[in-house]
Amino acid sequence: MKTILAALLLILAVTTPAQARSWTSTGQHDTGVAITSLPFTIDAPGSYYLTRNLSTAGGGILVSVDDVVIYMNGFSITSTGIPHYLGIDLGGVSNVAIVNGSFHNFATAVYQDEGAGIHLDGLTITGCHRHAVYLPGTNHTVEN
Repeated sequence: MKTILAALLLILAVTTPAQARSWTSTGQHDTGVAITSLPFTIDAPGSYYLTRNLSTAGGGILVSVDDVVIYMNGFSITSTGIPHYLGIDLGGVSNVAIVNGSFHNFATAVYQDEGAGIHLDGLTITGCHRHAVYLPGTNHTVEN
């Protein structure tokens, strides 16, 4: 019985998004790494934040690592090019929160190949030509 309980607790710990428990979607956030231009690659876990509205003729943000929070701080990411790019490309990562911002004119605003624990909160998405959000993995949450 102790073995089953320990296994169940391990499964819950692994499938619960770590970053989703430690972020807030209210207020301005300026701790972590500033995203000041696009394209931008996130290749280390942690907090990232937008400092202003950003635009790109290509892709927006590529996330290549688990355990990331992106605070958009009410700012927008806009595609000015041919609409076949991604606003945020999550590839196969897990445990990512994207909060409080907007996306305009991408093929897909938030895209993931596989993975788990993506949390979207307070996002506005307009003008996407394929999907607003494409998350085929598991344990995702979308709020507000």
